[in-house]
Amino acid sequence: GHRQDSVQLGLQLGFNIAKYQSFADAQATVPEQINEAFPDVPLIYCNTTPCTQDLSGRVLDNAPRWTSTLFLNYERPVPKVPIFWFGRIDYTYTSEYYLAQDLDPNLLQSGYNLLNLHTGFRTDDDLLEFTLWMTNVTDSNYFVIGFDVPVISGYAGVLGPPRQYGGTVRV
Repeated sequence: GHRQDSVQLGLQLGFNIAKYQSFADAQATVPEQINEAFPDVPLIYCNTTPCTQDLSGRVLDNAPRWTSTLFLNYERPVPKVPIFWFGRIDYTYTSEYYLAQDLDPNLLQSGYNLLNLHTGFRTDDDLLEFTLWMTNVTDSNYFVIGFDVPVISGYAGVLGPPRQYGGTVRV
């Protein structure tokens, strides 16, 4: 086969307008639920029983408006041996989104960026590959899950993976 350098460039752009058409009896936020349980404490006033809110026309949770991915992949044959060297850079951006259905501002994940790097060698016939990689290079902090915990008057969440690195051998 013909062995030559290879470059791939990719771009994905997503634009999402996701709104509730009608959602009149949505779950209330934690402060509203606390206010219902302790009406003498004037925090936030909830006018319905049980305490609900109208999210009609509001955005859906876990639905960022913008997402994008950009990648660059480069591959080069190693002279005189049936091996290729490769390198890849992946960049993704996700705009802000709510982590919970009640659209509580305390569970609004701000926009974040992720950068991943890969480099390694593979045989011409793809039978063997060795890769060194690093994910979340900039060690961005972001939540992948968030939810209300009314029992403790608060919130809980799960962070996305921190910076990680390693090697992979594929046969």
